[in-house]
Amino acid sequence: STNHETQPESSAPAQTYKGTMELLYGNLGVCLEAKCGLSESPHHPGEMKESMIFHHEGELVGRVFGHFEKREDFLHLYDAHDQLSHIGIYVSTLMVSTLYWYSARTRKCQWRCRRAWLPPSHLWLFPPRSQTHDIGGWYFERWDQVDTLAVKTESEETSLFAGIPIMVAGRISMTDELFKKRKEDANEKSRQEDISSTSWW
Repeated sequence: STNHETQPESSAPAQTYKGTMELLYGNLGVCLEAKCGLSESPHHPGEMKESMIFHHEGELVGRVFGHFEKREDFLHLYDAHDQLSHIGIYVSTLMVSTLYWYSARTRKCQWRCRRAWLPPSHLWLFPPRSQTHDIGGWYFERWDQVDTLAVKTESEETSLFAGIPIMVAGRISMTDELFKKRKEDANEKSRQEDISSTSWW
């Protein structure tokens, strides 16, 4: 992930990039690039929203809009033609967080991404090797595989690009960790200020 800000040409939709993520997966080493930042929503011209812009081999795959730090909001995925293709719904239950991806056309669930809650690492029997090893990972399930021998029709639902749910889950995890770190830094700064004021008196 690299932090930078760029402004595209005036002919393109208004966008402000603040970072780039790359994902390499699959037996053939499929590379998917995502640019994170603010972008103009296709159905709300002039309104800038948090977004992830996905490219594969230089071609636009889709754009996801939504508040990645707010769990009560929906995520909307638009394809390369600015048509709504999938809707992401985040549900947080006791000790488990789940992100569902539904087809906008058929309303069928195509992906389920789950992340289990982990107790603080100081309660573990064996401590983690580093602070980044006690975050917890995601478990991905998909049901959008299409029979390659079947005849495709216009009503057939569009499959979700496999790398998009993975990278969105990574963006959510990254946002959570940044929020926790900022909160810890603020608490530490407040504690240091209290110690300084106490020692002065």
